[in-house]
Amino acid sequence: MRIVLDTNVLARAASGPPSPAAELLQRAIKEPHILCVSPFLLSELSRVLR
Repeated sequence: MRIVLDTNVLARAASGPPSPAAELLQRAIKEPHILCVSPFLLSELSRVLR
């Protein structure tokens, strides 16, 4: 299954202790799933994390 996560979910998964967002990201990057990202999404994530 192809999965696209919102920037807010990715930011929450990247910061702090384990959270539901981090668990969701861990599941999204494992087979049979494919985490889909775009240059725009990565740019926005970079801006949010700064």
